[in-house]
Amino acid sequence: MITEDNLKPDSLPVKTNLSQSQIRGSKDGSFLSASQKPRRVIHIFGKDKDSATAEHTLRKVNSKVECICYQKNLPKKLKAENADISIHINKKSPLNKKEANSLYRQLNSKGNNIKILKPLHDGESFCAWLNKQLSQGKSNSEMNKEFSEILENPTMLIPKPKNHISKLIDKDEKDIEWVIPGLIPKGELSNVSGMGGVGKSTMLLSMVSAITNGGIFNGKKLEQGNVLLLSFEDSAEKVLRRRLRSMGADLSKVLVADNLDSLDELCKEEVMDEYMKLYKPIATVIDPVVAFKAESTDINKANEVRKNYKVLNKIAQDHNVAMITVSHFNKGTHGRAANKVSGSVDMINGVRSAMQVYIDPDNENKRILVQCKSNFTKKMSHGLSFEITDNNVNWLGESPYSADDLSIMESQFERQDKKISCMLYVLNALKDGPIKAKEFTTKAIEDGHSERMLDNVRPLLTRSERTNVKGEGRGKGYSTIYLKDDFLPSDLRSRTGGLNE
Repeated sequence: MITEDNLKPDSLPVKTNLSQSQIRGSKDGSFLSASQKPRRVIHIFGKDKDSATAEHTLRKVNSKVECICYQKNLPKKLKAENADISIHINKKSPLNKKEANSLYRQLNSKGNNIKILKPLHDGESFCAWLNKQLSQGKSNSEMNKEFSEILENPTMLIPKPKNHISKLIDKDEKDIEWVIPGLIPKGELSNVSGMGGVGKSTMLLSMVSAITNGGIFNGKKLEQGNVLLLSFEDSAEKVLRRRLRSMGADLSKVLVADNLDSLDELCKEEVMDEYMKLYKPIATVIDPVVAFKAESTDINKANEVRKNYKVLNKIAQDHNVAMITVSHFNKGTHGRAANKVSGSVDMINGVRSAMQVYIDPDNENKRILVQCKSNFTKKMSHGLSFEITDNNVNWLGESPYSADDLSIMESQFERQDKKISCMLYVLNALKDGPIKAKEFTTKAIEDGHSERMLDNVRPLLTRSERTNVKGEGRGKGYSTIYLKDDFLPSDLRSRTGGLNE
């Protein structure tokens, strides 16, 4: 142990005051050499068994140096300007590489020159090195010289930015690999969406079957491989196995997860890395993606969707696996196909390929798969028609409709159906005679019809009559509504079953 008795200072020590921030020494000199305009020289150590002795020793070797024990709030207390600061890493103390990088970023301003130093020799901390030199009987001037050489040619850790930047010319070009050519790229996120019950999950199982067999899809041969199914809606034993067996899938290449409670749990990289490294799937299906979110996650907020998608995208790229998420349509009536997906727009913006499934407007027993977004190829201008039979999918060839075509038609049908539904409601409610307008409106809204739609429909079908109540004052009364004599537009008669009387 080094004590004051075996120190050999070249000069008498200078007494200094100690502050509660544990800053010791004077603030008007340099450890290495004096200059006409002195800079503060500061050494920051982690608190370990050697640090107290090292601090005391440094002050004896040269009183013009500040030795500081690392604290969480150190940068605010230090108030360093125009200083030479050395941060000494020691894995055995709180001042590790992460904390040193944080200190670097906080102090790297106001003319400060900062160095982050690894353990100097054979893994020794600076504190241990300094005590070793003293135990060998070296004088202060010898240690000063050796330490000067170390600081002039240090083994330093310079913190790198979190987002490492490089020149594009140094990047190698890579070809796009496909699990389903033109539709589902490898190493990227894709999405399939549609109304509930339209058959999107069954359609995806048809794709899964073709992948596990290395079969043909849309006239192109597929790469054979494992597929990981993460399904919350369909039971592996009751649904998935039966359907995939009927479709002729290689069940030995279909992987199912049993206990994933949320997308937040799934997004832990170590969890997914374990799956990817162990089974090496070329595609992973998350059906539906909202079932894997934690209760605290709001899918209507872009930043929370991006947080989950960011991790999934990293896993996809690290393991070159296609990540396919499944979503539902929202309740709105939108003309643009990409706006129909439930949740934030980033449910679509965050993926590289987005597909949708619609009911064929020419045949309600058929379905059409269309693409509403593609970042790597020209978006598919037509659809792929298919029909669902008992536990199987029959692909029927191309359909002339695009995603936006089908979205516009479906929106028009939805608006017209809502209008017809509201009209039939009015007809049924007033068939037995007049009703007070306020009571009618309240009951209609309770039964699920919007006030806006009622305002559109009532002028077509009804008339109103104002009744004043005598003795109640001006404005005290009520309105009564009743059916018009000729109330139904001719172009809607066929769709309402001829209800015109």
